[in-house]
Amino acid sequence: MLLALPPTTAPDSGKMAAPVDTVKPAASVVTDNDESDSLDTAELTASDSVAASQTGGYKPKAGWVYEHKVKGKLHELQLEIARWLGTPYRYHHAERRVGTDCSGYVKAVMKGVYDLDLPRSAHEMFQIGLEVARDSLQFGDLVFFNTAGKGITHVGIFLGAGFFSHASSRFGVQNYILDDPYYWAKRYRGARRY
Repeated sequence: MLLALPPTTAPDSGKMAAPVDTVKPAASVVTDNDESDSLDTAELTASDSVAASQTGGYKPKAGWVYEHKVKGKLHELQLEIARWLGTPYRYHHAERRVGTDCSGYVKAVMKGVYDLDLPRSAHEMFQIGLEVARDSLQFGDLVFFNTAGKGITHVGIFLGAGFFSHASSRFGVQNYILDDPYYWAKRYRGARRY
């Protein structure tokens, strides 16, 4: 049984979210209202990202993953997320149906769909990529949280329509409401686009 993901719509508008075709350089925040530099169409190879991340200097090319979403990978990302739903939580693992933690889940999905080799921890993932304003989130952006009172400790994948997918330590991989006032909204710390 394939579980449906929320449609990619702009929250509270009911309209499909417009694709972002430009992004700001890594030092700034991406917003829908900014005038931005053109998308760099050069591709970043997995070996480039691995080599750079080992030196701490990984700087993804602007909008690299989003460019691929526009070229047809969006559906593949939706399917991969659906395949992981229900996988139990297992600390420091990343195996579908066997068990995964939050960063292992995100790393495996992004590697499987985009061949993007992200760092292993949520904290390290948060250090790279383009910062995205909350009101400019697009399907596939990573959302980050402080769940333990000590920096960035949790990561998920934004689904659109106010939902995100993540590996919960209590319930495993699930889709949940980003703006849940009792838990996630209070712990949200930012988003990144790769």
